[in-house]
Amino acid sequence: MTTTDRSTVPRPAFAPWDEREWPRLLSREEGRRRVAIFAAVERRQAVLLEDWASTVTDPQLQTILRRHARHAAWHADLWEGSVSDAAPGSDGESDLAVAAFLGKLAGAQGVIESLTGVYRVLVPRKVSAYTYYQRAIGTEGTEADWRWIELIVKDELDAVRDGELALQSLFAAGDDAVGRSADRRAELEAVMVQMGGLVGPDTLGLGGVARPQVGMEAT
Repeated sequence: MTTTDRSTVPRPAFAPWDEREWPRLLSREEGRRRVAIFAAVERRQAVLLEDWASTVTDPQLQTILRRHARHAAWHADLWEGSVSDAAPGSDGESDLAVAAFLGKLAGAQGVIESLTGVYRVLVPRKVSAYTYYQRAIGTEGTEADWRWIELIVKDELDAVRDGELALQSLFAAGDDAVGRSADRRAELEAVMVQMGGLVGPDTLGLGGVARPQVGMEAT
């Protein structure tokens, strides 16, 4: 009976047992820039959700918004102080495109528009940006970073579920809610596409030139 040396058998990439490491793709400067934007977005989202919670009458929706506001504030704390690329004192909202998008997000005219902007545009965009960042920092010395980001992304995916449930319950009431949601999503997605993604044209590593920054100097 012959045996096979399993150490020589090729394994498919990203198999569950695959423990190979890969190098970092982002420079430290670029990593700090992205993390500063992530923190600023989470901080602003926390404020918006808390503000919106005080304007709605449905107690269940109030609970959802306030819970997600607490999560967003905690995520901002993690980005600002727990990951390796944290850059205390950096202001992600100095990125003019991000500031403009957040301003547009805050300008929602109703509950449908507010929920659509956060749960159908912003949060999915955060999930994709965070996931690429996680992969792009490589595996050497980043185990703690990976664990923090996994926790953040888990919260974001839960938020998409909760937000979708809230939206669909509002759609059931009839009127023009579905159309308003579709219009709002298209409006904000068009802005995000023009931005090139949450942190610029290379948000998902697809190439492009980063947006000019204000007040983000390398250290």
